[in-house]
Amino acid sequence: MVSELAKYDIPYNDMEQSMIDWVTESLELRHGVAGDPGGKLTVVDPRAGIEGMMAMLTRVRRRADRVDELLAKATMARGRFRRARDEASFSAEIAYDQATSTNKAHRGFDDFSTKEERNADASLSSLNEKRAAHEAKRLVSGAEEACAVIGQIHWQLDAFRKDLRSTIHALQFESNLEN
Repeated sequence: MVSELAKYDIPYNDMEQSMIDWVTESLELRHGVAGDPGGKLTVVDPRAGIEGMMAMLTRVRRRADRVDELLAKATMARGRFRRARDEASFSAEIAYDQATSTNKAHRGFDDFSTKEERNADASLSSLNEKRAAHEAKRLVSGAEEACAVIGQIHWQLDAFRKDLRSTIHALQFESNLEN
């Protein structure tokens, strides 16, 4: 189904898996080790001094930069999926309307059919287009979820970075008062 959406904007092969991978990587960057020799991000004890705070700030910035990149990718994918959804929905509507018209032409004036039967015929005739539209809606939903999760992690890392900077400034201020 996903490959049918490629005609609307971009090739969608493996895009859904890519979004899942981006969310998984973002979660690892925020809550896991993420290949960092320093381990997980934790609150730094102010007794570690400015050097300890600066080291943690550097680690947070690296992770935040990567999460920023992942958020940009997810946002672009969401936009592409939305455009594909709109095109697929439009194509499904057109196919349904054409099927309604075609079915009416094939039926003679002597044939009696109910509105429900005509709708059922048109729905069956446009089933492939409706299936593609449904798949596009599902992909948009997944992309919106990915953007929300990655955006939340981006916000958390930014808040962590701001807290570290505030603490560093406070320690520098204290140090200046002592001198």
